Parts: sequence; structure tokens; C-alpha cells
Amino acid sequence: MRLLRRGEEKTSTLRRVGCTVQLVAAILGVGLVITLLHARSLMRYGPTDQPALPLDQLATLRRIGVFLGGQQLPRPVNRREPASLELLSRRVELPGDGPNPRLDAWFLQVEQPEGLALVFHDYGQSKADMLEVAASFHDLRYAVLLTDLRASGDSEGLVTSFGWFEADDVARVALRANDFRPAGGRMVLYGLGTGAAAVMRAVADLGVAADGVVLEAPYADLRDFFSARVARTGMIAWPVSRVSLFWAGNSLEFPAAELVPQVIATRVKVPAVVVAGGELTEDDLEAARAVAQALPGSPTLQVVPGAGKPAVLRQGEAWFEVINAFVGRLPPPAGASAAAPVQAAPQTLPDMPE
Repeated sequence: MRLLRRGEEKTSTLRRVGCTVQLVAAILGVGLVITLLHARSLMRYGPTDQPALPLDQLATLRRIGVFLGGQQLPRPVNRREPASLELLSRRVELPGDGPNPRLDAWFLQVEQPEGLALVFHDYGQSKADMLEVAASFHDLRYAVLLTDLRASGDSEGLVTSFGWFEADDVARVALRANDFRPAGGRMVLYGLGTGAAAVMRAVADLGVAADGVVLEAPYADLRDFFSARVARTGMIAWPVSRVSLFWAGNSLEFPAAELVPQVIATRVKVPAVVVAGGELTEDDLEAARAVAQALPGSPTLQVVPGAGKPAVLRQGEAWFEVINAFVGRLPPPAGASAAAPVQAAPQTLPDMPE
């Protein structure tokens, strides 16, 4: 009888252990699914007509869905054109090539240009959101090439890599920009948010040549980018954001842990300025400050009043003064004489698909 009881106790213990293991495995499985869903919601845009309401404005069931699976943004679209700001433009198309999607851009000409500005938008935006930035460069007598990065606006794609593969887009645009760059004129690259990360990587690691870069509201580390967005859903940021970051890198086949603009900035060897709206969150300002301090020469973060992204939306004059001062300090392009007149871009532009 004693041996039988011991056998029953041992069997009961094994059953409890087995149940515990199964419960832990189930919890881990559910947790992995949640992190995968959060990663997918950040990487992949939803339908263009999908509303992106704040969490407190969602119905209860929808709020639970966002909590468990993340909040997917609608695919960015261009809801206005340069003509809305009385800017003359022409459409430019960069054909797709293998893994590189077709890109769509607007070229804004100006008489007797001082240079060419390449403008790149943030996550969840399109080139139409950068029209005020383009208009300000236009006022500085810069021609502008305004591009939809992959998965945005009129460009191809459904998924974003938060600046990694977008750096390849920047490199392609910079190469095509040689067709529009005025002889003897400077070329300045502007990026906002993830667009700033793409610009930094393109200049630091992909060999893109520029006379200066303007980085507005850059994030310092992709881990922080994920943490902030996971936290907005009400889900605990750690460890969900870390595992979601792993899923994103693994799914898109890029080293997500290496997308750290604060580190990439140390390899940027051209003049740079970092700009941020003064009413952004403290975390956003700290990230911009970290990137500024990491750049060679440690330029000071230029804080512009307001909280717009871009800040020119709220404080156009202050933003303009910062950019004007920066481009005014840029040295002449290599091989160009400081006293040599800048020639206008050709009036007859290369043939471009409409």
C-alpha cells in the first residue's frame, strides 16, 4: 500500500509539473504571437481609408484589439499637390529594379537655383506632408526633389523598414538627382524622423555624396522607436518591443539592432544640422540631442518653437532662419570656385514617365 501511495504521489507530481510546463508554454506562445502582431502592425501599412484614431477614441473591442495586436497606420497617400502652395512641379519616376520598388517624386524648379534639396518624409507620411519644407527650400532658391519613400504615397510597396532599406531609396534618388543639380550648386539632403535615419545611413554607409544634411526630429535608436509605439497601445513596452523588433528584422531580413542613428551619426562626414520642435516630447528631444552630440564636431541641437513634425508647419519663420543660416555656412561644392556663378539647371529636363 505504501509503495502504491508513493507511486500515486509521484504520478500526481509529474502531472502538476506537466500542466505547469504546458501553461508556461501556452503563455509564451501567446506572448510570441502578440509580439509578432505588434511587429506586423508597425511594418505593414493598412488600407488608405483605415482610420488612425487615438486609443482613447476607440470602442472597447477595438481598443482591446490594438492592445493585443498593435495599431496599424493607414498607408500614406498624397492628398494635395505642389500647386496647392502655388509651386510649379513635374512628376519624376524612378523605375523599380529587382528588390528596389518604383519610386515617385516631384521636381520643383526655381530660376537661377543656388542648389538642389532632396527632401524625405517620416514614417506614416508621404511627400505631400513635406510641401512646406519644399516651399521653404524653394524660397532659399533651391530646386527641390521631393520623394515618396517605399510604401508611401505614389511609390510601390506595403512595408517599411524604418530607415534601413529607405536608405537605398535615398541613394537611388541622389543618383537620379544628378540630372537636376545645377552646375556649381550644392546638394542638401533633408530627412524627417525615419527619413533622417535613411539620410544618415545613405551618407555614412552607402557612399551618397552631399554638401550638407538637415536632420529633423531623428530617433536615436530603433529600439526606442519601437518602445514608444508599443507603449502607445497600452501594452507593456518591455519586453514586447524588443521581441517585436527581432520579428521585424527577421521578417524583412535586415539587422534591426544595428539601426541606431546615434551610432550612424558618428560616421557622417559632411556638415549637418539637427532640428527639433521645442514642444515635442522630452524623449523625442533627448533623441535628437543625442544624434546631434554624436555627429562629428558635436553641433548643437537647433530647437524651434512649436511641436509640428516638421516644425515649419507651426513656426515657419524660425525654422526658415535655422535652415538659411545652415546652408549659408556650407562651403562651395568640391571642384567649384566660391566666386563662380551658379548656372541654372537646364530648362529642358530629361524625359521622365508621366
